[in-house]
Amino acid sequence: MKTFICMLSLIVTFVGCSNAKWFSEFELNEKTFDSDAMQYIKEISGIDIPEEAKGLKFYYKPPIDPCFIAKIEIQKKDKQSIEKQLLTFDAIDNAPGEDWYFRDWWPKKMKNIIISKIYYRKDSGYIFLYLINENEQVILYLKHTTI
Repeated sequence: MKTFICMLSLIVTFVGCSNAKWFSEFELNEKTFDSDAMQYIKEISGIDIPEEAKGLKFYYKPPIDPCFIAKIEIQKKDKQSIEKQLLTFDAIDNAPGEDWYFRDWWPKKMKNIIISKIYYRKDSGYIFLYLINENEQVILYLKHTTI
């Protein structure tokens, strides 16, 4: 019985620790942006981000109502695919958006916008999307908030 309890404790600890990063605030850069973060963005935003997309920046803020901002480079060949997806979402005029997300990599004012959209997903919250041309790259900026 003691062996069973020890094994169960180890399993619970291992499983709990594998998702531990989502319980605290963190930031990722081009080198640390992982597939878990990209998958999380896909699930929350409802966007099918192409496999060749490159995560550049990601800032996550929990606790009760988790929020994030992300900067993702989209390959030029995938630009139209992303545009089509963004056009399918029902836009809303405005949404609550605290200024919790300030980071030096997030533009104070978006420029060279290809398309921008704010929409609401019942299962995740408010999504702010900006597809822009930046330094000859196509960049997708996303902001997610539940408040």
